Amino acid sequence: MGAVVEAEVARRVDPSGFVEEAAIRPTGGSTVFEVAYLPAAGARIGVVICCPVLVEQLTNYRYEVLLARSLASRGVGVFRFHYRGTGHSGGEDSELSLDTMVDDALRAAERAQTRLGVDRLVLVGTRLGALVAGRVARHAPTAGLVFWAPVVDGARYLNELIRARLARELKDSRFAGAGTSAWKEELETRGWIDILGYALHSTLHRSVLHSRLDADVEGARIPALLVQFGRGDSLRPDLSRLRNALTEGGGRVDVRSIREEPAWFFPSSPMKSAPRLLKMTTEWVLTLAQ
Repeated sequence: MGAVVEAEVARRVDPSGFVEEAAIRPTGGSTVFEVAYLPAAGARIGVVICCPVLVEQLTNYRYEVLLARSLASRGVGVFRFHYRGTGHSGGEDSELSLDTMVDDALRAAERAQTRLGVDRLVLVGTRLGALVAGRVARHAPTAGLVFWAPVVDGARYLNELIRARLARELKDSRFAGAGTSAWKEELETRGWIDILGYALHSTLHRSVLHSRLDADVEGARIPALLVQFGRGDSLRPDLSRLRNALTEGGGRVDVRSIREEPAWFFPSSPMKSAPRLLKMTTEWVLTLAQ
């Protein structure tokens, strides 16, 4: 295999007053896809988006692009990227783990500070990307955290993925008689299982199983926006623990609720509340830029 060559792949000037640049860059023996959104008048503050993985990366992709463009049109610099082994980045998905995701996010944060010309960043994390953002916040100069439907408990998240697989199997006669625990043997013997058309490898499974976002951010002295989906105004117990962990360190936590299906991030119809979600997130980030 030949040497990895850095290459700019796209540059777009938006009428709203920002430049959108995409690039493939060598990272850790592979390549990472990244997109920078550069306000023409310079960035007032910077945002790094930590995406989810597996099928959730696909279904959330559009909302991340819309958020980045919404922020950039208001003078906020934004950096999107894909972890090695996912999306448009290089690397093997079998090597993906929470540690490699955090490593890629830390590199992205360093690149964002340089490319956007800012000292501090807001980290936006959706689902498993929230766990990544929480760990990056311990090492990067962070102005704030935004969590969309965050994964607080790794074991719970993995159970949700398995339930999605089992629900599919109930509807598909090809899996009749497989049993509810067949996935465990499959993961052990083959090293991966199918989750709605995406491979969940044992490496990622092991790295996520005992992770806890509330423990990672405990004592953080930074403001946070916590967005819950699919319920009323009362927080789910795990999200309540997350809020308490953030406030115990003196951080301000703003909680918002989106009355959407709890599993909006799985393949389904488009999120009806997307405009509201994008507006509230953009306005919250702008309060940190004042």
